[in-house]
Amino acid sequence: MRKLVFMYGVLLYLSPSAFADIAGCEVFPSNNFWNTPINTLDVHPQSDEFIASIGGDTPVHPDFGTVWEGVDIGLTYDVVPADQPSVPISFLWGGESDLGDTACNVDQKENTGCYPIPQNPSIEGGIDHHALLIQEGTCLLYEIFGLEKENGLWSAGSGAIWDMNLNEVRAKGKTSADAAGLAIFPGLLRYDEVYTDAEVNHALRVTIGAVQRGYIRPASHSDGSAGNDPKAPPMGLRLRLKEGFDISGFPPDIQIILRGLKKYGLVVADTGGSMFITGVHDDRWDDEVLGTLKTVIASDFEAVYTGEVIPYDGNVDDDSAEILPGPGDEDQEHSCHKITDDDSMVNTQLFGVPFNLFDAAKKVLIRVFCKGEAARMEVGREQSGIYIYSSAYVWGGNDWKHISLTGADTVGDWIIGKAEAQLPDSLSQNETEYVVAYMCQREDDTWKCGCRDKICAENLWNLQSYSAIPPTPEV
Repeated sequence: MRKLVFMYGVLLYLSPSAFADIAGCEVFPSNNFWNTPINTLDVHPQSDEFIASIGGDTPVHPDFGTVWEGVDIGLTYDVVPADQPSVPISFLWGGESDLGDTACNVDQKENTGCYPIPQNPSIEGGIDHHALLIQEGTCLLYEIFGLEKENGLWSAGSGAIWDMNLNEVRAKGKTSADAAGLAIFPGLLRYDEVYTDAEVNHALRVTIGAVQRGYIRPASHSDGSAGNDPKAPPMGLRLRLKEGFDISGFPPDIQIILRGLKKYGLVVADTGGSMFITGVHDDRWDDEVLGTLKTVIASDFEAVYTGEVIPYDGNVDDDSAEILPGPGDEDQEHSCHKITDDDSMVNTQLFGVPFNLFDAAKKVLIRVFCKGEAARMEVGREQSGIYIYSSAYVWGGNDWKHISLTGADTVGDWIIGKAEAQLPDSLSQNETEYVVAYMCQREDDTWKCGCRDKICAENLWNLQSYSAIPPTPEV
């Protein structure tokens, strides 16, 4: 069995295919989550449950095409010039939206940003009113949910700005213009991909009727329409058309789409009609031909494993936003730690958790950053008031190796706020490594140290795991 592994829940496999060029811009790097094949990944252990939750007989629905009852079928987008003037736009969820350059917000209104919205932008029909703008020159992708204009002023529910040159991952808990916190445009099927390129080189966006209150990175948000039901699909789940599914009886152009679904699959990105695949509206589509996709049903797909589900608790951890390496940038420093409260070593009851149990956002307190095969750890946070013992340990495969932490503010053997240390390169040879640190913080006039829960009775070492080297494929 071949297995491709990913860093921090995001696949880092370089596809050899060329990717579409829009407005002189690649639609994200070739090793971006959307552009990464999943045909060799393991089936998710909950695949059957996820498919059953969707409804195994649920047909695929092409949510794109020409026109239905006077309304364009599918999403649209606008390409705007680099010098397109930015205009103010106010957001209902301003705290989770990207405001961009706020120079146009001369009145300094709260939750108001500046987007290069043309005079008559293309706005999705229905209730979501998405608008997608690609700016020439900058290759910035502006995505807006709920765009409206009243009395000459633009407003929306939320907005996200994506640099299509980068592999950006939004902060945990933060939405985008899509419920999963992902970009929308890279998941849209475009007419020219089928009829000019004759190849679909990316995953497609799909909506599901009910999703659990959790997500898989690089998704960052969930509307949790199925509550905490662990059998419901999470946001960011990848679905793959089964390899044995016979596509020979489909029209040649539909076979192109189905081959793409076997290689790149679908990404659960929003709630809506179940198994509704999103594409770009185009009058050149043949709706009757697209209709043959409806003979494919949910049970013809399987979920693949790309990472653990992160519960969505309604809070945003701004420090968890990151930019993952692009092609040729693997030596760029990036976070490589993992939340280990479900890890087998933690489950021995011998270790505390690596995040702040007394903070609503549960911010990670032991972080590891990798660059090539090197790694360094940070413990605590600036101005957090957390006391960190100056001795820490890293698992060397057979025993724990001592490392010394340093920091700017010290009292005896303790460091206040944030401490750090370089981890020995020689120990970073396995898929998973472990570090422990000891932390104390003052809560309700009581010292809480080495916490596994809010009682903190055991005074445990706090454990974090990390992977400095992305593992090679297994055959």
